[in-house]
Amino acid sequence: MTPRELAIDLINAVLAGKISVEKFCSEFETHYNFNWPECHRGVDFEIFDALFDVVTYFTPYPEEKATVHPGYHAEPEVLEAVAKTLAALKAQPCNQPGRADALGLF
Repeated sequence: MTPRELAIDLINAVLAGKISVEKFCSEFETHYNFNWPECHRGVDFEIFDALFDVVTYFTPYPEEKATVHPGYHAEPEVLEAVAKTLAALKAQPCNQPGRADALGLF
């Protein structure tokens, strides 16, 4: 499985409620940092990069977001970023109708 496919599997799992947002953030951050070599950073890597910027500032504690660091993101913000990421990936030219579904990516 490629790094991109693993990231999409994580995205699909959190959107389907199969894993928690907290688990998604932890696994996506680890995957992004340690399992995504330069040679696999394709044209849609910047889409994943934008998601990473949200994931790394996830907090499950609303009071922390409100008082400690207003730049932290709560579950709804992470889920919104995940949904936007999936939509952006589907819009990529390489993901023309039928191709991505046939590959089982979405």
